[in-house]
Amino acid sequence: MSFDEEATAGALRAWLTTKLRNAADITVSAVSISPAPDGTKTVRFATAWKDQGELLSADLVAKVGAARGPDPRSKLETEFLVLQMLVEAGLPAPTPWWFEDDFSVLGGPFLVFDCSRGRTGHGPPSLIRDENLRGSSLAR
Repeated sequence: MSFDEEATAGALRAWLTTKLRNAADITVSAVSISPAPDGTKTVRFATAWKDQGELLSADLVAKVGAARGPDPRSKLETEFLVLQMLVEAGLPAPTPWWFEDDFSVLGGPFLVFDCSRGRTGHGPPSLIRDENLRGSSLAR
């Protein structure tokens, strides 16, 4: 892990102690940080903890808003609420865990949700140009 990844793992571990209230032995590993040109970043990580003696774990993603620019809190909070509604409606979407608006944790507001394996589109589906997707429902 790079210095940034180690520092991020430490920040997430400390933050998770405030969210997983009955948890013990919280670990954060496999941190991967992907910055975007707009100042946002995606942090993938694995976490494990004990809850009343039972070992639990999750692969999670933290989507971190840019520290500058238009109010990043409202966009991420809206995204968090939309994910909640999609999951509650039974539609396929990653389960959201938390929205955090404290910039001091990861340098901007962020939302945490389940890490889903697979491809993600960038922009409206009509803009996806992938030969492997032509003719599939994903390309429409």
